[in-house]
Amino acid sequence: MKIVLYLAIGLMMNVAALGRGRSDTLLLNLEQAIKAAPEYDGRKQADINQLKNQIASRRDIDLVDRFKMIRGLYNEYKTFNYDSAYLYAKQMQEISYQMHDSVYISDSRIGLAFIMVSAGLFKDAFDSLKTINVGRLPDSLKASFYALLGRSYYDLADFDNDKYYTPLYYGKGNAYLDSALNYFPSASFDYAYFDGLRNLKTRQLTKAQGIFETLLERPNLSFHQMALAESTLSGIYEAQGRKDDQIRLLLMAAIDDIRSSTK
Repeated sequence: MKIVLYLAIGLMMNVAALGRGRSDTLLLNLEQAIKAAPEYDGRKQADINQLKNQIASRRDIDLVDRFKMIRGLYNEYKTFNYDSAYLYAKQMQEISYQMHDSVYISDSRIGLAFIMVSAGLFKDAFDSLKTINVGRLPDSLKASFYALLGRSYYDLADFDNDKYYTPLYYGKGNAYLDSALNYFPSASFDYAYFDGLRNLKTRQLTKAQGIFETLLERPNLSFHQMALAESTLSGIYEAQGRKDDQIRLLLMAAIDDIRSSTK
């Protein structure tokens, strides 16, 4: 929550510098969202508690069903609480080893690597992903595997931010996203998002802008999906020198992050 408050202060300063307009209304909406954050988090925790109660009540649960239910908890936690997400990713791994099933083992390793990348533990994430035999995975996991590698190299490139390694890592990230797009359904949110991200990283800003603006017109996006698209589109507007639009999209993303209890 401190990060959101710092973001709000920074956005207030930028809105004041740019003058009044639509951003003022969004800033009020952000203030209201911050006040309502405990309510959003309470709903999230209620969903988590329901899943936990379901697991506790299933005494005869087999390993496959237990894996799926633990994975449900992992999915709830992975953008909500790092420590809990890591715990359930490890539990997924333990169950998959008991099953002696390479697909479930790979699924758990991808989940664990996602948490590691989110924490900036790039080496640990790459070490986990290197053990996966991608050829044996179903298309859905191949898509997740390649997309995570692409995102990992993009994040690593931004972290290093130098003249040699950054272009090298961007190149690897582009290649992995090319592979991921072969496996995501073409009409899915993930396909559009990663296609737009790839165009952003290759500096095809106009094309990336069109993809994200079209994506945000879709009905029934989750708050988390909207925040992802809005924050990425704000980066495109920043690169184009469109400061007002950049701040407007950042405000929208901050609001949707709070609504989705993304920490």
